Parts: sequence; C-alpha cells; structure tokens
Amino acid sequence: MKKLIIILLSTIVLIAGCNIGNNVGPNQYGTSESPNNVNRLNDQGNVNMLNTRVDKQNFKQLTVVVNGEQVGNVPTLKQKNETFVPITEVLQLLDYKVISEGNLIQAGITDIFIKINTDSNNVEVDEQKKELGSPILEQNNKAYLSTEDLNKILGAETTIDVRGKQLNITIEEDNEDFGFPEGETLDDLAALLESEQSEDIPVVTSATATNIINLAKRYMGVPYVFGSPSGYTRTFDCSSFTQWVYYKNGIRLPRVARSQAKMGVYVPVSKLQRGDLLFFHFPGRNVRIGHVGIYAGNGYMIHSSPVPKDGVQVENLKSPNSKFRPVYLGAKRVRG
Repeated sequence: MKKLIIILLSTIVLIAGCNIGNNVGPNQYGTSESPNNVNRLNDQGNVNMLNTRVDKQNFKQLTVVVNGEQVGNVPTLKQKNETFVPITEVLQLLDYKVISEGNLIQAGITDIFIKINTDSNNVEVDEQKKELGSPILEQNNKAYLSTEDLNKILGAETTIDVRGKQLNITIEEDNEDFGFPEGETLDDLAALLESEQSEDIPVVTSATATNIINLAKRYMGVPYVFGSPSGYTRTFDCSSFTQWVYYKNGIRLPRVARSQAKMGVYVPVSKLQRGDLLFFHFPGRNVRIGHVGIYAGNGYMIHSSPVPKDGVQVENLKSPNSKFRPVYLGAKRVRG
C-alpha cells in the first residue's frame, strides 16, 4: 500500500513539473493586451509586433500647452528617440472635431480636412496626400502619431516640441497661403455699406450673385452635420453648403473650406460684393481657416454652422455680438 501511495505521489509531481513549463499565458508573449507592448501598423495594413518589449519608462504623461495655455494631459510613447502622441486626444485638445470609424480618423473644425487611415502610412490633408515619416503605433486601442508627423499634418504654422513634461504646441494664423493680409477685420463694413462698390476686381455677375443668394436661402434651417457628403442636401457642413450652392450656379469649388480659400482673388472688406466667399477661423483655440460662408450683402452672411443656431442661417456681421466678426480672416471672389 505504501509503495502504491509513493508511486501516485511521484506521478503527480512529474505531471505538475511538466505543466509548469507549458503554462504560459498570452501576455507573456507580449500581445496587445500587455501594457508594456506596442503594436506597429505596417504599410500593408497588418499589425506587426515589435521585437522588443517597451520599457515602462517609455510611457509617460505630458501636459499639453497650446499657445502658452495648459489644456490637458496625454499619454505618450517613446520609440527610437521619437515621441508619439495619441492622435484623437491631441486634436480634440486643439479644438478639432474628431470622428473615428474603424481604422479611419477624420478631423476638422466645421468641415473635415484631415483624414488618417491607421492601416496605412498615408494621410490626406486639405485634399492632398502626405507621406508619414514613421509608422503609426497602436497601444490600448489608441493610434499614436509621432510629433514630427503631427506637425506635418497641422502645417507650417504649427510648432510642436517636447520639453521636460510638457508637449508645447504653438499655432499661428495661416493667412499667407491664401493671400489674406494679416490682421484684417470687418471694421470696414460700415464704410462699405455707405460707399459705391468698386468694379476693378473680376466679379461674379450680378445675376449669378442673386441666384447664389436666392438658392442659399432656400436651404435655410437645413441641419448642420460635420462631414456631410458632397451633393447631399438634407444636411450640410460649412463647405459642402458653399460647394453645392456654387455648383448649381456653374462654379466648381473644392470640398473643404481651406481648399476653397485658395481659389479666386482676394477681396478687401471695403469692396465685398454679394456672392463673395468669407473665411474665418472658428471660435476657440485653433486659428487655422476652419469656416466659410457667403456674403449676402448689407453686412450679412449666409452659412451652415453649428453656432449660434444649428444649420443654414443668416449671420449679422455688423453686430458686435457676432461670434464670427472677431475671427474673420478674409474674402475671395470666384468666377465660373
């Protein structure tokens, strides 16, 4: 009997010893669930596990400072002396509206002008493709972009640097690429309304301008939806509205406000005419071009916006209470 017990105990010990060597959970192999591992998305859209584990010291929180103002904190990753930041969180701290669907991140202000497919190394900014310098990383279901690539996406007017425990972002008004003089305001509206309008700049014909305004007014109250598709008239965002109204009057415009701002010729406030496109940066931290409307005459603008009401509406730019008056950037006149 004693021999039988000894044999049974020896067998149990042997089995346990074998199982110890095979009992390896998925985290020990460094799957994406492990907090110390990062996935790298390759150009073909497949997830490649990094060969080396990421040390805990490569994960830290940074305070985000925008134009000298502390606006929040974000986690960061460090890979090959590059700092990576979560795309969605940083853009939201910059007052961008962001929508994520599957592998597609889209962002803008009142329309979408940034598109990032996390399955590839290509992004689209202002309807132009850009090549990223580093692969996008994924950690805890968040997509991370290097600060250099984020700077590339946000443009030359944005400066990003990491100093100590701070992610410093400086944004300047981007008026040079669009021909808008620095510091232009709507203060000249009063003089415009009292004076004779000059004809020395190529103009939208009076008949076309009337048709543009009349058609735009037909859509009063149509809801504003960020990223509303081109040609869809049950909802609009700011630039799909101007694009549609102009298209129906024989004038083709690009899809987004920033691209539309590169069209036509600059018009000073003192020479505005009905049908001219008006451009703004949207109220908030971001001073990039992010909104467009149509000058309707007599100091009014018709546009699609989420504020002060929702949808297609008329804005009195003469009013000191106008949210758009202090963020005016410039106007363009586009001929068909």
